[in-house]
Amino acid sequence: MEITAVRPIADVNLESFSKAPVIKNRILGGKRGLLIAGPPGSGKTTLAQSIATYLAQHGFIVKTMEAPRELQVPDHITQYTSLEGSMENTADVLLLVRPDFVIFDELRKNEDFRVFADMRLAGIGMVGVVHAVGTHDALQRFSDRIDFGVLPQIVNTIIFVDKGEITNVYDVSFTIKVPEGMASEINLRPVTTVSDYESGELLFEIFKYDSETIVMPVMRPVAALPPLKPPVMVKEPAENTAWKILERDIQREIGRYTDGYVDVHMLSDTKAVVYIEDKDVPAAIGKGGKNIAGIVNKVGTGIDIRPRSELEKQPAAPPPEEELQLGGGVRIRMDKKQLAIICPEQAGKIVDVFAGKEYLFTATVNDSGEIHLAKNSSIAQEMIRRFNDGDAIRLRPV
Repeated sequence: MEITAVRPIADVNLESFSKAPVIKNRILGGKRGLLIAGPPGSGKTTLAQSIATYLAQHGFIVKTMEAPRELQVPDHITQYTSLEGSMENTADVLLLVRPDFVIFDELRKNEDFRVFADMRLAGIGMVGVVHAVGTHDALQRFSDRIDFGVLPQIVNTIIFVDKGEITNVYDVSFTIKVPEGMASEINLRPVTTVSDYESGELLFEIFKYDSETIVMPVMRPVAALPPLKPPVMVKEPAENTAWKILERDIQREIGRYTDGYVDVHMLSDTKAVVYIEDKDVPAAIGKGGKNIAGIVNKVGTGIDIRPRSELEKQPAAPPPEEELQLGGGVRIRMDKKQLAIICPEQAGKIVDVFAGKEYLFTATVNDSGEIHLAKNSSIAQEMIRRFNDGDAIRLRPV
């Protein structure tokens, strides 16, 4: 028989943590799904018991779920363990008790994650503790067990703890968008986003790709990629040899996941775009981005994998920041993200836009005499295609 004796050496209250005001504002302001993550021995349990004590002092009914019971909390906070070996039985009892908050220390088994989700969706404030060496790992543990679409309803705040301090606080939300790295609007889909609470910077995206749940870190591109045409490769003579070696390395590594040709476009020394067969994209990315992350670490270059159909279907477009004369005082100005139809004489009017004799759309000209469109929108791409085919673009006031 082995006996381990644990003696707490510090009684830390919530005010002792550097980001205590942030945590207080969130738990008292309606953010009732908190996940405390961090490596073993980082101070997760200490923070959890500090939050439990703080909530109890502010009049909330607080209970704990622990196996084994190790939180050092005041006597008026009842500590529950697994009843008859099951946390589901404990949850059934707690739903009858109707607490305001439950501290779940800690989430290990599939049953624990399921119980945590059920109680949070039932309206109980939940503070969970989970072992994870990084935020990505904490998200991966949840996404493997819970549908990513309801994750923000269960966990809307992630607190990462390391060496006894709160290092980061993250917001979890849900939206409909095109995931970062996918340029075409056909990739519009539900996405769970994870962003830094203080800066608002987007850090992770969780979405479905070919029936797999992907937890993808957001990689900031070194060079902007025009959405309507393949990347333009501008290579200096001194860089050609190094880029060719990188291209061969990337082709060899990604070639293990596809039988088709691996088309590598180097954008810079640290960024490449790779086009492969559509059906092979999920295999190359891997579950949770595991395969592509391994390749990136091996070759030392950021890689953006895209389906080949995206390259083949892109319509020809004028280069960025080009201005086209359409006649009749109408011009088109384009930059990397926006297309503007310039028609000063129609300022403030509602106009119909035609390509040749075919009606395209109706828009309002702003006071500056411009109509603004997203360059990668279907309307803008259709207008560019019709102009390249020789059709005259004209406006008619409504």
